[in-house]
Amino acid sequence: MFLLVLFALVMFQGNSGLDDVVATIYANRGDCYQVLGADDKALQDYERCYALLADSKQVHVKRKVAAKCARSCFNRGKLASSFAEFGRAATFYSKAISLNPQVADYHFERAVVSGRLDLRTQQRQDLEATLKLEPDHPKAMKILSSICPHHELIMRRTI
Repeated sequence: MFLLVLFALVMFQGNSGLDDVVATIYANRGDCYQVLGADDKALQDYERCYALLADSKQVHVKRKVAAKCARSCFNRGKLASSFAEFGRAATFYSKAISLNPQVADYHFERAVVSGRLDLRTQQRQDLEATLKLEPDHPKAMKILSSICPHHELIMRRTI
């Protein structure tokens, strides 16, 4: 029955629509996995979906899938951090940032693990990005003031 529906959709939309249909199936299954807490499987499905949508003209759909994929990467990074796998966590956070750079928490969490890995330049850059996206982020401000007390963002706050 599923194949019959898929065939009908392909015939209706043409071959270019097949990728969009299959991508939708992966996105929906990824959503189910994420609800179940299986972020690794959700991430795999979102990545497949995103790859299938690479040539798609549906920009808003690609952004939504990228945001979901980024959220799964973020969750995987938090899990890796909880097991003190900071290098692995940084990789997941970096991927989340590359997919959706407008989320302050992604930058902040990468700043935290960068500090654990003694990557001070990366940490400072991520804290700056966090504060540009969310100027009143108290944890980012606190960490930045401890590692760089004379930073211009700190000086502007204290004056």
